[in-house]
Amino acid sequence: MSDYSKDTFKDFSLSKKSKIINQLEKTINKLSNNSPDELYEYFFNNSRNGKEVIKKHTTDFKEIKMRNNILSLHQNLPENFKSKSTILALVSLIYKREELRKHRFKFSKNQISYAIKKAESSNYSLAKPINQSLPNKISEETKKPIYYLEISKKSVYYKMVESFPENQIGLSTFYQHCPINFIVGKKRTDVCPICDKGIKNEITLKGFEKILTNKQILENPSKLITTNQFIEEISDDESANKIEEINKLDIEKLEMELSSYYNHLKIKNIQSEAYKNMMNNLKIDECILVMDFKENFRIGTGPIETSQQFYHKTQISNLGFALITKEANEKIRYKYFDYLSEILSQNSLFYHGKSVVDGHSGLLSR
Repeated sequence: MSDYSKDTFKDFSLSKKSKIINQLEKTINKLSNNSPDELYEYFFNNSRNGKEVIKKHTTDFKEIKMRNNILSLHQNLPENFKSKSTILALVSLIYKREELRKHRFKFSKNQISYAIKKAESSNYSLAKPINQSLPNKISEETKKPIYYLEISKKSVYYKMVESFPENQIGLSTFYQHCPINFIVGKKRTDVCPICDKGIKNEITLKGFEKILTNKQILENPSKLITTNQFIEEISDDESANKIEEINKLDIEKLEMELSSYYNHLKIKNIQSEAYKNMMNNLKIDECILVMDFKENFRIGTGPIETSQQFYHKTQISNLGFALITKEANEKIRYKYFDYLSEILSQNSLFYHGKSVVDGHSGLLSR
């Protein structure tokens, strides 16, 4: 009997535990008249002592299960995860540090300190606080009108530097202080068809460069080749499907369109340089007259249009003039004159098209 008083049952050896269980089983069989199941059923279901045993062991089992779940969550978080101390806070006030380490929790001194502080303040939140107040449907920024720039912000910057050279400001600073309601429109209208087609053809040509091995052609994308030369430049490891796909492309048509596009750009640059020279050499007693003709366009468009508004807008044509003069103070003044007409678009007797206007007074339709 003295042996049993020194240690608890869990400290006994396996042989001693087995011997005690056998003695207990014999005693239960004797007390129950060889009906141990009936004794167990009464003990756990009707006896107060038996109910207390079940309640205690059930609670212990749930506690172990929850502790293991918290341990698994704590172990699976990254090592430097800031919320790891929040997970540890769930058990930091229930177990001592030695007990937590015994239950396989791994933590640093700072982590357990933060965990205890969070547990004392009942701060177990893993997420940052969210502002529950709903924003106004119309903010102050939304109320500001949007202004669409016809030129890029970079061009605006250079014009500002030219007009106000005394203001020393860098391009990055200008971008930083440029109001957000001044934007460059993404939609392009009245685009020159030759320029639009030429840009697309250049993109197509750049796609060809990826399968060419001739470095000279790669360095000079404007150099064009015939269909046979193009196929010969294909590397030998290209698949037959790729060669067949490329062979179907009309290289000669691409060559003609790009040649026309490059000539068109030359004419455009000549006109642009001539205009700049005229502006730079403009005298006080002289003027520059710029004319343009637009046909078959609709006015009155808006962000929201009914079907009746969309299909019943009148097509009109416009003959516009810009008169440029220089004042005594060297300031350039612009005056605009527009003549809108439905006749040129609606009546075939009066309609003559842009081609007739080309060449008159230096006016070009493109």
